[in-house]
Amino acid sequence: MSITVSRFEISANSNRFYANGNQQSHVNVSVMKMEDRGTGVPVKVSLSDTERESITVVAFSSNLNQTTLPDGWSVDKTRNQYELGGVTSFAAEERTGGEVEAEARGAEARNDVPDVFSRFVRSHRTGTERLMARMRLDDGRVLTTNMSFEGHNFTSSVTLEAVRPPSVEISELVTTPIETLYDRTMSNLNPTWRQRVFAHRWAMPARVRVKQILVDPTNARHFYELGRQDNSNPSRRVLTRGRVFGPGRWPVRTNDAMSGGCVEPFDYTMTLAENQWGATRLVVNGCTWTSGDDWADPARITVTDVYGNTYRYRIQATNDLGDEIEIIPG
Repeated sequence: MSITVSRFEISANSNRFYANGNQQSHVNVSVMKMEDRGTGVPVKVSLSDTERESITVVAFSSNLNQTTLPDGWSVDKTRNQYELGGVTSFAAEERTGGEVEAEARGAEARNDVPDVFSRFVRSHRTGTERLMARMRLDDGRVLTTNMSFEGHNFTSSVTLEAVRPPSVEISELVTTPIETLYDRTMSNLNPTWRQRVFAHRWAMPARVRVKQILVDPTNARHFYELGRQDNSNPSRRVLTRGRVFGPGRWPVRTNDAMSGGCVEPFDYTMTLAENQWGATRLVVNGCTWTSGDDWADPARITVTDVYGNTYRYRIQATNDLGDEIEIIPG
């Protein structure tokens, strides 16, 4: 009995995908393994587990020892969480040899139904590359889809293009009007003592389908607190505190994690949709307190869309008082 491979081909469901290191391009590898059992009519047999595992995608070459993809490119055996490159249907999920054999028996044991295996190519680098499939049989023979050697003559390849991921400028973000959640002047204590809470909200434009929004710091912790105690100039007696929020419902108290000072307790809830993030700023004028500058770093926002593209922004105080904030690329 002898083993031959009569068909070894690679094809692409789509040829373009984003070079973000996340999105995959789905390719199919078709294999027809035949066995001559002495009857003169070879029959199709299943690949072994080891042979199936050996199927991969490599850079196009005439060299049987080519084992790698171009720099910045990689291949997976399973589909990840992001939508595939191009407009594709994933109905052609990988079929096992046993499933294909059962299908063949139902079609009167046809010998022309190959096993089809899925592989998924990704890239961190833009560019167009020509690729081929490679596998190793249990007897040690190496096959590629671009070879003519020892009775094997295979001539298929795919050309995939990894394109630049999109960007979203600050001007394209969807903003809502600044909302005043709290505004009180405590004139019975000090005519300059005023406490306010403002809410800011941002979202990606409608063309971006958001999969995940991550904020740092997490858990609605404030990312800056700035205090000025200039008693000679009441306008400089300001305490400010900025918080950042991801999607969800966040209950907050104005003076949590604060000892002493003159911040009046006020409970509010910041509610944000799945495609939104936001920030609040507490501004207290006209009193002295015990706290000084703390956590003055920007908050960082990372948005990932359904194709695995990432968009990064920063929210920061616009001045050394922190009574205004801005969002910038980042």
